[in-house]
Amino acid sequence: MSIKHRSLLLVVLSLSCSRSPGAASGDTAAARGSSADTVTVGKTKLQAFQSKTGSVVVLGFSSVATIPGMYGAQTEIEAREVTDASTDARQSGLGVEVKESGTLERKATSYVDYDELDALLRGIDYITRIDRNPTRLANFQADFTTRGNLEVSTFSTEDGKTLVALKAGTIGGASAYYPLSALPQIRTAVTNAKALLDSIRPAAGAK
Repeated sequence: MSIKHRSLLLVVLSLSCSRSPGAASGDTAAARGSSADTVTVGKTKLQAFQSKTGSVVVLGFSSVATIPGMYGAQTEIEAREVTDASTDARQSGLGVEVKESGTLERKATSYVDYDELDALLRGIDYITRIDRNPTRLANFQADFTTRGNLEVSTFSTEDGKTLVALKAGTIGGASAYYPLSALPQIRTAVTNAKALLDSIRPAAGAK
């Protein structure tokens, strides 16, 4: 296993084990209120558009999928469209929120522009095919990263398995881990989100 993912897994396991198994829903809500939430610094067109000043900006969003991961983590994928009400200019893409389990319930969000979605799907297709070490060294890790710092990775473990990591955010971000068999479900969620955005995008020439 790579040093990066070994360290992250140790942190996730530590946080998961430290949670009281009998915590009530009220305790969970209190923890959520004090959780460490992060959002990626605005590198994407979607974020830049959403933070415009001097005009009314309308955000539309639909939850497409919530994918439970290992150790109590989960990833939620949203389709998003942002409209400048004064010009009717629009940007669309995905919001991907990764939430870790544990006493802090740390979560982070990364945004993916519409024009990155085909590349993201190709990246997922490629790393789905890596079910064993493609290198001549002991361990491997394969990453696909979007401009908004959503990272999809596969990596080897010390017991010979291949796992998937979804990481959102940068410093202080959050990671969710999955078996390799979960990648088709992740891909389907991205595909469905893109299809939803395609169905509402204006005709040719829209951005």
